[in-house]
Amino acid sequence: MRSGVNLCIWDAPFRTSEHLQLFETVATYGGQVIEIVAEEDAEIDSAAIRREIHNNSLSLAVIGIIDATVDLSSTDTSVRSAGVEKLKYYVNLCDDLGSDLLSVTLGFAGGKHLLEGNARDSRIQYIADCLRAIGDLARSAGVRIAYEVLNRYETNLINTASQAMELIRIVDHPDVGVHLDCFHMALEEDDQGDAIRSVGDKLYHLHANASHRGVPGRGLNDWQSIGQSLRDVQYSGYIVFESFNRYSWLGPAGHIWRPLADSPDTLAREGLDFLHKVLGE
Repeated sequence: MRSGVNLCIWDAPFRTSEHLQLFETVATYGGQVIEIVAEEDAEIDSAAIRREIHNNSLSLAVIGIIDATVDLSSTDTSVRSAGVEKLKYYVNLCDDLGSDLLSVTLGFAGGKHLLEGNARDSRIQYIADCLRAIGDLARSAGVRIAYEVLNRYETNLINTASQAMELIRIVDHPDVGVHLDCFHMALEEDDQGDAIRSVGDKLYHLHANASHRGVPGRGLNDWQSIGQSLRDVQYSGYIVFESFNRYSWLGPAGHIWRPLADSPDTLAREGLDFLHKVLGE
């Protein structure tokens, strides 16, 4: 396991000229992984990012946000097609940056109404078809795709590990798996450790986020159970602490209305310290 932080703690989306220096900061705090939120219109210098990854002995994970304009679950074929093109962009970006992990997040495309029966089944099938469509491209690029499970307030489709595994079985591609987040699990799962064990070797990415999105260890999560379950499934992927700056683009989207630490640096440093201690890295 390699642990690190999402640069959303400071700002998002990633822009090379503003955020590249944070790679060294994270490495100084003991981080081994950098996670970025990338957008097509953002300033991204692939060569500079690769250089900083190498110089600081880091790994890189990329978050790809799928909003309503490219919703993979849309009943509109043209919208889903645009979603597949967006996924291709993210996979190719990972390839350019030397990243081996793409997390796909459909939160901003999530509905606020009840879906039952055939309506829900059809939308799950749409998502599966889109993910499968880029599976081989991801494999050729050496990129694994992890579908992020979100809580009920952010999507009406997939809220639990068991629902995620339902999707993954339909996708049926070796390079498409699950991204679990301890913040979301605190809202949805009866037992976070059991949820991790139920995903098993299809767990491709983990966000070790506190139930209040502050420093892990100070919320409601059972970190001992989480750590044991990761050992039980022999998890060898990335463990990333993600939080948001309330003044950034993602602050309001993440419902961050108060300071979670006295500075983003403190949040990142204390979060990494906790992960190293509890997860035994």
